This record gives sequence, C-alpha cells and structure tokens, in this order.
Amino acid sequence: MKALPTRIISALVALALFFAITYFFKSSGVIWAGFTLCIIGAFEYQKILFRHFQMPYLLRFWFLLVCSLLLFITVFSNWMLAASWGILISAYFAGTLWIMRSRTDNDGLLRAISLSALGFVYCAMLPSFALTILRLDNGHLWFLLLVTCVFSGDIFAYFGGSWFGREKLMPALSPNKTRAGAIAGLLGSVTASALVQHFSLQNTPMVVLIVAGALAGVLAQNGDLFESLIKRVADVKDSGRIMPGHGGVLDRLDGVYFAAPLIYAVAEYFQNTH
Repeated sequence: MKALPTRIISALVALALFFAITYFFKSSGVIWAGFTLCIIGAFEYQKILFRHFQMPYLLRFWFLLVCSLLLFITVFSNWMLAASWGILISAYFAGTLWIMRSRTDNDGLLRAISLSALGFVYCAMLPSFALTILRLDNGHLWFLLLVTCVFSGDIFAYFGGSWFGREKLMPALSPNKTRAGAIAGLLGSVTASALVQHFSLQNTPMVVLIVAGALAGVLAQNGDLFESLIKRVADVKDSGRIMPGHGGVLDRLDGVYFAAPLIYAVAEYFQNTH
C-alpha cells in the first residue's frame, strides 16, 4: 500500500498519454505506440535473462533484431506470414550457432537457443495479437475489452489481496499474490467485460463476453506468474523502470500478452459471423 500513490500517478500519466495518442492518431497511433512498447519489452526480456546467463552482446542484439522483425511482419503485413516466421527463426538459429560456436559448450548453446525461442513467443507472437486486434472492424472496442479486462483484474487483485489475502497463491514465484487476490481479480475481469458489453459491444451476447472475460482474467493472472518466474530465475525485482511504482513494460503488460490471443479469437469470430 505504501507504493499506491506512485502507482496511481503513473497509471494516470499512462492513461493520459494513451487517450492523447488515440485522439490525435487514432488506431494507427495506438498500434505504433504499442509496437514501440513491445520492442522495449523484448529489450527487457533479453536484459533480464540473457545477461543472467552471460550471453554475449552480439547475441542480445541479434535477438532484438529478429524479434523486432517478427513482430513487425505479424502486425503490419500479412505477406507470407508463416514463411516469414520460418525464414527468420531458421536464420536466427543458424546465426546463433556461429555467434556462440567458440563462446560456450553445447549445453550453453542449447540454452541460448531455447531462451531465444521462448523470447520470440513471449515478446513477438503473444503481443502481436493485441496489436492486430486494432486492425479488425470495431477493433478499438475489442482492444478496450482486452485492456480493461486485464487492468481491472489487476486492480481488484491488488486491493482484494491487500484487504483479505491470507493464503498465498504460489509463493515460490510471487510471495505477495494470494488466493483472495486471485478471486478478486477474476471478479474484476468479469465485471469489466460486462460493462464493456453493455456500453460498447451490445451486438455480442453478454454471456459470451462474461465467459471470455473470465478466461482472459485467468490467462492474464498466469501471465503475471510467468513473468514472475523469469524475474525469480534472474533474481531481479522489476523488468524495468519505465513506470514508477509498476516497473517495466513486461511488469505492466504481461497479463495483456497472455490474454490477447483469446480476445483476438473471439473478436475475429464475431467479425466473420455478424
């Protein structure tokens, strides 16, 4: 609770920037801003894990370059999407073999490739769904559903855990998360979904968005736990310092990353059937 004023101020500043970008640049501005944040998130990922496992700077740069290209192709171009991913990842693996050939043993080489593959999924594939939502018909409304569902869950979980939390949820990964906080967070996600349906997505059945909100809330909370795993392994408190009181991009958007594919699938289905 001591960090609450700082968290509130940071959140308000971020919210003001988001509305300013939306007002002046519409969905395209939000996509580019989100793309930039995702690149920062990829930088945080490699900074946390690649530095922890003492990967060379050349490999860290190589990862950021390929991860950025994968994200760009997925969000901004539908041209040979699967082939582009295959070509870039094959090139990355080939390049990694040569970059690391005299720097480590076979176990270290496989670790570098494995961490990179995980990074491509976490830092490029998952967030690309959040940005691609904005390219759909009424995509701004579905994007609103995604972020309100995740952030409302965070807020409810924070206060629910602070007020009623006794039993820990998964202390090995996140000592501060409680079962009461998880339940409160789920209620927050469901409530946000119902409100978005009532005010913005009336053509989508309420029960569908409530179920989607509940599932997205569960995924978002597990996204938070997944990022906690990364930080525990690397023994760092926050992924970055871009938002005082919150941490880095990954600290703030981990839940959005995990929930985005589900919301995208629901949005795509109703766009094609209505």
